[in-house]
Amino acid sequence: MKCFYFFTSFLKVLSLLLVTEIALAAGSPWAVFKVSYRADGGEVLGGVAGTAFFAKNDLGYSAFHVLNNKIFEPAKPGYLVKIWLVHEGEKAVLVRPSDLQYQPTKDLTVISGLNSQIPKKHLFDFLPSSSLKALPLLRLTSMGFRANSDGPKLEWKQGSLEVSSVPNLDRIQSAGEILSHTNVSIQASDVKLNSVPSFHIDYLAVQGMSGGPVLVGNQVIAFNSFADPISRKTWAVSF
Repeated sequence: MKCFYFFTSFLKVLSLLLVTEIALAAGSPWAVFKVSYRADGGEVLGGVAGTAFFAKNDLGYSAFHVLNNKIFEPAKPGYLVKIWLVHEGEKAVLVRPSDLQYQPTKDLTVISGLNSQIPKKHLFDFLPSSSLKALPLLRLTSMGFRANSDGPKLEWKQGSLEVSSVPNLDRIQSAGEILSHTNVSIQASDVKLNSVPSFHIDYLAVQGMSGGPVLVGNQVIAFNSFADPISRKTWAVSF
């Protein structure tokens, strides 16, 4: 009995180590953090606007309704605005309009030229297309950040507002199964899709998770696009 208990305990420890290793092998998303502020050091407005992530193909991704031209408009006339990608314990990455390529009919924004500022441990792999046939049998997870939350510490440097550190962020995670994979068209106020391959998933994404990766294990298959509050299900645009 003692030998059996030792063996089963060893298997539990081994399983835990394997799960931990898999978890550590996955990438980690970044929060899209927008701030509008007065140049004279007065009022500061803003918070998390959504989620982005980076892949090992030297590109980053988010939802178009999160990162688009309008995000660079200040909250009030005459205010200045800055957009950063932030992650706990990492240097904030400033985003400029020239870093973004828009695909609005896919609700997709591609981020280029910033991967050199992203530590390799935070980069994701994509699931090979040859594995897609088995997806209905697999469970998905998704990660993101709660909308309008804070976390980054700001400070003034030579008349400019900067992120000095990111001690914490309000991370959220959802999990579910694929209900269907089909082409989706929608004309909403913030999301417009034109026959885009998408996964219908049985979790309700929390506001702020838009643009966040949808994973099978630790590999990306899609990103969160929009949620239906009535059915409490989510549509994720596939790559």
